Amino acid sequence: DGHTAMLLGAAKYLAKHRDFDGIVNFIFQPAEEGGNAGAKAMMKDGLFQKFPCDEIYGIHNMPGFPVGHFAFRKGPAMASSNRFDIIVRGTGGHAAQPHKAVDTIVIAAELVGALQTLISRHKNPIDVAVVSVTQIHAGDAYNVLPGEAVIKGTVRTFSTEVLDDIESNMRRMAEMLPQAHGGSGELKFHRAYPPLVNWDAQTEFAMKVAQDVFGADKVDGNTPQHGGAEDFSFYLQEVPGSYLFLGNGEGAHREEKYIGMGPCELHNPNYDFNDALLPTTSATTTALPMASGRQLKPLPPTRSPLGPAKVFEALLSSPVRGSMATLKSSIRLRAMLLSPFVVARTGGIELVRCPQRLFKTLPPGQM
Repeated sequence: DGHTAMLLGAAKYLAKHRDFDGIVNFIFQPAEEGGNAGAKAMMKDGLFQKFPCDEIYGIHNMPGFPVGHFAFRKGPAMASSNRFDIIVRGTGGHAAQPHKAVDTIVIAAELVGALQTLISRHKNPIDVAVVSVTQIHAGDAYNVLPGEAVIKGTVRTFSTEVLDDIESNMRRMAEMLPQAHGGSGELKFHRAYPPLVNWDAQTEFAMKVAQDVFGADKVDGNTPQHGGAEDFSFYLQEVPGSYLFLGNGEGAHREEKYIGMGPCELHNPNYDFNDALLPTTSATTTALPMASGRQLKPLPPTRSPLGPAKVFEALLSSPVRGSMATLKSSIRLRAMLLSPFVVARTGGIELVRCPQRLFKTLPPGQM
């Protein structure tokens, strides 16, 4: 898994050198995909009580963005993820005698069209939202009108207020429209992930780190909002932080057998993680805790001030080799300014800056 490798690159260096004030914990979070909310489960298990945090950061690989380029956005950056089921109930009957039945398929078809007005007529045009019907299930015979039809789909918004309005209006439609045809309707609405809202100050900080290390030309500070969802949003509801993207390219890095078989996009069988990004991401993961120590006292010179530069020499490869001189210069200025972080998860690297505390060294087996 690419994101795990991204994390382990920095973890290997930090665990070996330990030239920092504080504690670094590496936490691998399960179940981000499928709406299972592994982040929420970890929080319920006491993640922030066991590992108190002042700030939290996440990095996600993103196909379609230029290779090695960073994308940031303040405020709402990713959408909420929500799913719905509308159960339409009527009276089944023979397809040749529709007047003796209440046709749930006709009701469902009308509902699919009506749901589109939740966006075009019920929502403020300046707000961004999506309602998509993705499944319709009804019947199993050519000559039978089914007594039940089920409509399923997803709702994406960038604010809870807009989501509240959509759910309320959808419920009214689901319950009232079938009644006009003599049937009934029920809505089951499940809120999976809230909108991912980046904090301004932390986004500015992470963006500055990326600019200092890789150059301003590699950083987009106002990337468009992304309609996908991410359970990192739960962390950001509790702890200030930011979630950023790192470009994976268009797929030119793939092996020859992949070319022409489909786009290199997320959730696509032809997706391939660009391994050339590993030095970049590991270097970023190491640079954030270094730069975050700007408010801490410098450590004694005996703590190897050139150590952080060496990690970049070990991690960097061809994609960023041309920036080596800039990297070394920037690192030497900050080499002694380190602060505690928690680095977390398989679905994207999370870096959590914890409250400042006395230096503590953990045995390798506990890292």
